[in-house]
Amino acid sequence: MKSYSVKTIKKGGCLSYIVSSGQVAAVIDSRLDLIDEYVNFLNKVEIDLKYAIDTHTHADHLSATSSLARLLDAQIVMHDKAFSPRVDKRVGDKGKLSLGDTELIFHHTPGHTPDSMSIQIGDDLFTGDTVLIGGTGRTDFLGGSPESMADSLKKIRSFEGVKTIYPSHDYNDEESCQFDSEVMTNPLLNNRNRQEVIDQLSASRPPLPENMKGIIRFNKKGNVGADTILSADEVSGHIAVGVMVVDVRETDEFDHGHIEGSKLIPLKNVEKHRDELVGQRAILVCASGNRANEAKSRLEKLGINDLRILDKGLISWKKSRLPLKQFSAVMPLERQVRIVAGALVLLGALLSFFVHYHFIWLSAFVGAGLMFAGMTDTCGMAMALQKMPWNKKVDRKTPTSGCGTSIKGTCSIQ
Repeated sequence: MKSYSVKTIKKGGCLSYIVSSGQVAAVIDSRLDLIDEYVNFLNKVEIDLKYAIDTHTHADHLSATSSLARLLDAQIVMHDKAFSPRVDKRVGDKGKLSLGDTELIFHHTPGHTPDSMSIQIGDDLFTGDTVLIGGTGRTDFLGGSPESMADSLKKIRSFEGVKTIYPSHDYNDEESCQFDSEVMTNPLLNNRNRQEVIDQLSASRPPLPENMKGIIRFNKKGNVGADTILSADEVSGHIAVGVMVVDVRETDEFDHGHIEGSKLIPLKNVEKHRDELVGQRAILVCASGNRANEAKSRLEKLGINDLRILDKGLISWKKSRLPLKQFSAVMPLERQVRIVAGALVLLGALLSFFVHYHFIWLSAFVGAGLMFAGMTDTCGMAMALQKMPWNKKVDRKTPTSGCGTSIKGTCSIQ
């Protein structure tokens, strides 16, 4: 009788596992969007989480290891070569960790990524993306190597005492397979000719999904992702898996530069768009974060609670050198007002000093106009500038939140 149990959790093509022994558990290859499911299961069976493990740096989903570790006081476990700086225990080849009444044995099996590893627990082998049922992981991104994969497959073939394989992805409606059967039927695992395996892995390279870059950026940084205030890297990762981004700036600011796929809802109109945000895990953005915070407060009063904010707004997005999409190269109207008002105040002060003191009324007039604009939310200078030729409306399509998700089989070669 086994001294541990395995709970499989599946979403799309991704598989994650909760392995429990005694009163502790390890979660293997967790997804951020399933964090509630892991927590609820652990609470239901009254078991503590000891380890949050990633078999490799994932490219098709946001990892929940950092969030689980912080939420449940667990330790993050990855291979020595993992990119993430947020790893508590780095393990090498044949490294071991105890889990209740059983033991985890880690095998370095690079190829899909340099930090890929397989975990042997009793007679079960959790292969990550090194061995998938009927195939293997791709080797053409994140430092993957066909040569390393061929060597790892040879290594796995030599394992003794393994009965069942649990992969990190399922593209064939199978969540596990028998080790001996897979060695016989998997064309890549079965092939003893190293060069043929390398050639096959090198030849099979379909296009990479557009959202992969954002997911990899998130996972390489080891971001937490479940906070209310998100860094630019965290937002980039959330966008990659289809989370709605709502820009609460004005139209001209949005046209001058915005996160691609974001939806424009100016702060003054957020209450009117409440129904569009019901049930959405939206991220609010603005120039510096102030208007996003205000929008969040207003929407929370209307019962919209699952909202997050881009920390320091587009300032941090630009600082992280992430791309912006433009509909217009014209400077936002609000900035034009600041420049013109400042120039007129300065001009009035200089003319009053060098020409005639009556020119000080020019500065006073501009100051009074700005006060009136602040109190009434009506700016005459803005209305005048809006009529200037360079501020004519540009044609643009209504933006959507069309961020794609990974297509089936994007991490696999079969």
